[in-house]
Amino acid sequence: MAFKVYWILFALKVATCSCRADRKSHDLSRTSHQIKKIASLPPAIDESSGLALAKDGTLWTHNDSGGDPVLYRINTEGTLLAKWNLPVPNHDWEDLSAGPGETLFVGDIGNNMQLRKDLVIWRVEPNQDPKGIFYSYADQSSFPGTTPNFDCEAFFWYQDSLYLFSKDRSLENTQTKLYVLPDKPGSYSVSPQASFLLDAQVTAADVSPSGKYFALLTYGKVLIFEIKNQKITFDYPIMCFRTGRKQTEALVFYDEKTLLISNEQGNLFRLKIDHKKAQKP
Repeated sequence: MAFKVYWILFALKVATCSCRADRKSHDLSRTSHQIKKIASLPPAIDESSGLALAKDGTLWTHNDSGGDPVLYRINTEGTLLAKWNLPVPNHDWEDLSAGPGETLFVGDIGNNMQLRKDLVIWRVEPNQDPKGIFYSYADQSSFPGTTPNFDCEAFFWYQDSLYLFSKDRSLENTQTKLYVLPDKPGSYSVSPQASFLLDAQVTAADVSPSGKYFALLTYGKVLIFEIKNQKITFDYPIMCFRTGRKQTEALVFYDEKTLLISNEQGNLFRLKIDHKKAQKP
């Protein structure tokens, strides 16, 4: 019964999710956009939780916690092209990012109960064993944390660093915190670099091919930030779009005006942005 109530409340929150408060608080553009389903994912991908763009335009994805430690390669029609079995566990894989060359970064970073001390992003390269980038939150002193903001389901690679965005489970004043990690194997303690107030939980992130923008996905909407002087900050939020496509947990820029989004219900969506029609509310 409690499980049913949770999902009813979750569905209601997604259905009523809006950009209104974000536009008012951060003076965001009211931007024209279109979102449509473009594919159903293969049965093997039953909880898509990360997306990364390969050099040939195909996509890498993976399942959520408890899934096999496998990366799946698909095309935009949802056809399964290949599998890449990794010799590391899937405790709670939550996001995926493309790096330099054919490098992929796999984030075993889910921390729902705020108890993990083995958080790791795997650096994965062809014909090599995965190498671990282990980290802890310098601002977490108790396990579980005293505030429910030490979970993370969103990160991307940009210019030799990994940018992580926390998933805040607070009931009010929800904010995402930004952490930065080197992209080299090792063990690190990271402190928050900035925070951004938004009334939703961040579930994925990506940076555009040109490096001009980055996007944050939540349950129900996408926010776009401009990147200036090659620095990832929350200083330049510019757009917000309502998506409302159930449990959306993965996002990738396909090009500067196109985002692909998957949900854990097995669907792949294309979000097209019309920058020319952007206007302040």
